[in-house]
This record gives sequence, structure tokens and C-alpha cells, in this order.
Amino acid sequence: MTVAARRRRSTLVVALAFLGLAVVVYRAVLPDPRTLVPMPALLATVPIGALYKSDQLFVAATIATNAHKLLHDPAAIADFGFCYPMRASYVLGEHMFGESLLAVPVYAASGDPILTYNAVVVLSVWIAALAMYALALAWTGSVPAAFVAGLLFAFNPARLANPAHPFVHGNLWTPLALLAAERLFTRRRWRDAAALALFLVLQLLESFYQVLALAILGGTFGLYLLVVHRRTLRELAPKLLAVAAVVGAAAAVVLGPYLHARDYWGVLQGRKLTVLVFWREYLPGGPSSVGLVALLLAILGVGDRFFRSRPVGRSDPRLATLCGGILVLWATLVPFRLPLVGLHVPNPLLALAGVVPGLDAVRVLASVRFGVYLVVTLLAAYGVLVLTERLRPAWAWTVALLLALLTVAEGYDPSGMLTTRSAQLVAYKAAPSAPQIALVKDLPPGAVLDLPYSTSGAAKLGWMPGQLMLSAYHQRPLAACYNSFPNPLQAELQRLTKRLPDPGAADALYALGFRTLLVHSRKMGPAGAQRLGRLLADGSRIKHEGTAGGVQRFTLSSPTPVTSSLESLALSSQTRQPDPAALPPATVGPPMATVEFLFSNHGQATFVHPTLNPLALTARWYDRAGALVGSAPARGSMPLALAAGESSSRSLELAVPPGIARGSYRVDVAADAEPGTVLARRDVEVS
Repeated sequence: MTVAARRRRSTLVVALAFLGLAVVVYRAVLPDPRTLVPMPALLATVPIGALYKSDQLFVAATIATNAHKLLHDPAAIADFGFCYPMRASYVLGEHMFGESLLAVPVYAASGDPILTYNAVVVLSVWIAALAMYALALAWTGSVPAAFVAGLLFAFNPARLANPAHPFVHGNLWTPLALLAAERLFTRRRWRDAAALALFLVLQLLESFYQVLALAILGGTFGLYLLVVHRRTLRELAPKLLAVAAVVGAAAAVVLGPYLHARDYWGVLQGRKLTVLVFWREYLPGGPSSVGLVALLLAILGVGDRFFRSRPVGRSDPRLATLCGGILVLWATLVPFRLPLVGLHVPNPLLALAGVVPGLDAVRVLASVRFGVYLVVTLLAAYGVLVLTERLRPAWAWTVALLLALLTVAEGYDPSGMLTTRSAQLVAYKAAPSAPQIALVKDLPPGAVLDLPYSTSGAAKLGWMPGQLMLSAYHQRPLAACYNSFPNPLQAELQRLTKRLPDPGAADALYALGFRTLLVHSRKMGPAGAQRLGRLLADGSRIKHEGTAGGVQRFTLSSPTPVTSSLESLALSSQTRQPDPAALPPATVGPPMATVEFLFSNHGQATFVHPTLNPLALTARWYDRAGALVGSAPARGSMPLALAAGESSSRSLELAVPPGIARGSYRVDVAADAEPGTVLARRDVEVS
């Protein structure tokens, strides 16, 4: 048997071993993988475990929903989903596109959200192990060393003990991106350029945390490759430009909506608390420990680079990788002072938060530490090579297996001396009951409103994750929202749901696109159910479809027609304001002012906002003689829906025209799309 054939056979055995070990790690769900999900045993009996479960339900529902869209209508990813009626609501937190892509085959075959989620958790660990194995094998040429590296990288307790957040440690494609980059520079083939573009794009689909880690580590390694292979840059230039074009386009598609939402909605900014790591936490026994086995092997690998007797080739990547790892480490650390000199060292990412758009939206920069684990693992592969390169194959594998056993023992250390993140897992039932699933299987087209609807902290954490999980079985847009940043439209829904059983509120919800109400009786309580009684008895708007597991299903309709014409809100030129008693003249001062305006539906149909997203509005200022003295954009939004004859106020932020004199003015608000239609009016006094 040739060396290549033996290596292929060994790789197959290693791949099967990694897969088997991943299944063993998550064996707690094997009794019923369609209803059970894994969680850390350490969190199962503490209060924070409830928050962990809420996150996990949200993640499982998101992965299944995205997989469903990718199978049936990929463009719908940017359309309605959670947090209805906001489009592309994934921008409020993690998009999980990478995990959803892994989910597609399993979801297509099973259609089961929980089974799909469990498969994604196992696959993400397995692919991470194989990716590191491939990189370490290419760089060390040793199958035993690559095997240990794959084990250290993928089966780190920090990764295994957090199945609820696979995107947080989702750097599974980074090793393959580094490998493809090196092969592109050394072999200069178009296939390697295509591989590099592919793996960079796949990494872009993962969490922003690991994109940051890749940017730092990959940037350092890329600079190293440019210096080492500078004489071939002319030949490489077209391939590098092609890679940059593909990755740039993918970055615009994936990250662009976040920046758009930041400007459009005024969200995704202003994080006040950033979670970082103290350097001691990386040591064995710390919460961010790289692992004692990995640390000792990495030290051996780095020492071998400097002190080995025979020369090292110029293409040895250890120094470049080490430099990149130090930079990633720095990016995760709490600001500190250097010993002896007392120099204050800031965190570089915090320092750049006011310069790089979006950095001030990232809360847990400590998650970038998985880039540190990657570097330590690579250096540890060289440490294994030092221990095994002079041994016969049988003895080399004996050493590798011994190191593997030590790694597993460290990950499951019950004493807590070597790790505070034990990989021990338990399972709990996450799927809704079978009757509830059957109740929602055939919902009509349109959005779903779960009642009670509340955005309070307790309700958001306790109710909405279960509503999202149920939606993974009916695949309809829904108002429930659970994410890092609040839904900018949730106040609008809160106003309408609080007004129920008012028929006008029901008509407005229908106009917004809600066609199904799911009333959770146990959460409503007797008082809440009694309050809704008048609406639920209104046969012209509500039809009862069934009850299961404490959930009542109703179809929502409306006897009133719906219009999105702005003419419904239009004011005549003689109208000073809709209701002088409700809104007396406002006192404002330059340069900016927040002014409340009253919007009224003067038509006979229920008005619904034309786009369900804020229209561009302009405020025009007129003096007492009716002369236009200035205009400027108005930030804010008008009501999303208004029943016939109803009025509702909204606050808009206005720029007071420069140089305006004290006195009385009339401010007209109109949409830029229809500048001749005045939607709201208010008298103001400039003080």
C-alpha cells in the first residue's frame, strides 16, 4: 500500500472516530432526538439555566425557520419572520446563516426542527475537528499530530458545553481558509483561489465574533504570505483580486443589512457593557482556559521552532500564527498595565469602537477567544510532532491516543481544577406537545399573533422562546421577538394588543397582516381571558379553530376594507391641527426638537402603512403669514395601522430651521413620496 493510500485510510478512520466521539458527547438526546436538546449539566439546576434554555429555543427555531426558507424561497430570508412586521429581523442579533446552511439536508429529509438542531450541533463539532485535522496534517505531515489537533480544537469544553450558541464558537471554517490561503500562495492555482473564497464566505456566514477573529488572524497570516511569496505577487494578483471581489460581495450581502438597520432604525449601537477576559482566565482551571494538555503541547511546539538542532524552512508558519494568536488574545483582554513599566494597555477593539461601524454593537468580545484556541491548537500539533516524529507508527499512535485520553479526561474533570467548563451534558424536552403541533400545522397564510403579547423582560424570556419554537412547526411570520436588540416596531404592537378587545384594534391588527391569534390561556390568566371575551365572541372578526395544550387557535378577519393610501391621513390646507385640545402649541428650541404629532384616519377603511417600514418624512415650517421658512427631514415614523376614524400620536425629531426668529409657526409633515399630502400638523412656539 502506498503512503498516499495509507494516509487516506487513516483519514477515513479519524473522520469516523471524530463523528463517533461527537455523537457520544451529545448522547443525552439519543433517546428521543426529535424532542430532546442538550444543555450543560452545570446549568441544569441553577436559575440562569432558564435563560440558557430560552436562548436555545430561539436558536433552534431560527435554524429551522432559515432552513425552511432556504429550501422553499431563499429570498424570504430578508423578508418577514420573527418580530413581525419588521423585515429581516435577524439584524437584531445573530443571523445563524452558517448553521442554517448545515441544517438544510437534515431539515429537507425530516422536516423536524429539533432533530435538525441536534444534527447541526453534532455537525458543527465534526466539521471543526476535520478542518483542523486537514490544516494540521498539511502543515506537520503527521496523521497522529493532526488527530490530536482536531480533537483539541473541536472537543474543547468551551465549545462542547455551549450547544445553545453554535454561532458563538463557529470558527469551523477558519482552519480551511488558512489552508487554502497557503496553498494559493504556494501552488498559485485557480482551484485554490476558489477554495479560499468559498471558506472565507462560509466563515462570513457565521458569527461576527469569529469573523473578527478571522480578520485579525487571517490578516496577520496573509501579510506573512505576502512577504514570503512577494516575488510571485504579479502572477497571484488576478487570483487575489477575484477572491477579494467574491468575499467583498458576500460581506456586503451578509453585513450590509446590519449597517442599514443601524442607520434606518437607530438600533445596533451603544452597548454599555462589553464582556472581556482577564488574562489569568486563559490558564488551566480558568473559565476561558485553553486546556492544560493543549498549552503544554503548544509551548513544546513553539520551543521546537526556536531551539531544534536542524534548520527550519522559511515557510514554517509557526511564528506568523503565534503573532496572529497574540493579537487575537489582546483583542479579548480587559485593559491592563504592563508589569514593571506600568504602561496602560487598552483593548484595541474597544478603542476602535467609535471608528469601525458596528463594533459598539458587539457585547461579548470574550467570544473572540476561540481564535486563541485555534492558534494554540495549531502550535500543539507541532508539539505532538516533536513527541512522535522519531517513533515507529505504532508507538506514535500510542502517544497520540494517550494525549487524546488526557484531553477527554481534562474536559470532563469533575474536580474543576483543570476546567470550569465541564463538557458533561444532560437533555431536556424542548419540542411543543404533539397536540399543539397538530393544532398549528395548517395555519392559513398570514402572520401569527400570540397572546398575551408582552415585551417585558420576564415575558420575553419566559413566553416568547416557546412561541418561537412553536412557529418552527407552522412556519408563519409572527409578532414574538427574542433577540439581542429590541424590535423597533414592538411599541406599535404593544399599543394595539393592549387595546384589545377594541374592534378598532382588531381591525388594525388584521390590516397589518395578522390572520391567526394563538391565545395561551395559562399565561393569559382568568383576568386576561375575561378581558378578551368580547373580542372572542365577535363572530364578524373571530372564528375559533381549536384548542390543544392550553393554546386556543382563532382565525382573525375584519368586516372593514383596508387601504394603504396616504390620502386617508391627508389634512386640508385650512386645518391647523386635528385636535387643538389634545395637542396645544408645542414649545421648541434650536437646533433639534422632539415634537408630538397627531395622525388621523379620515377615511372609511382601515389604514395600513404602505411599506410596514418607516417612510422618509419631511417637516416644513410656515410663519404666521403662511410663508415657507424652512424644511428638513423628520426622524421617526407614523402609525403602522389606524382604524377608520381613529387618531394616534407619534413623536418626531425635527431640525429647527437655522436663524429662525422667536414666534409662532405651523409645522406640516409629509412623506417624501407624496410631498403634496400633509399627514400631520402642529403649531409650535420657538423660544
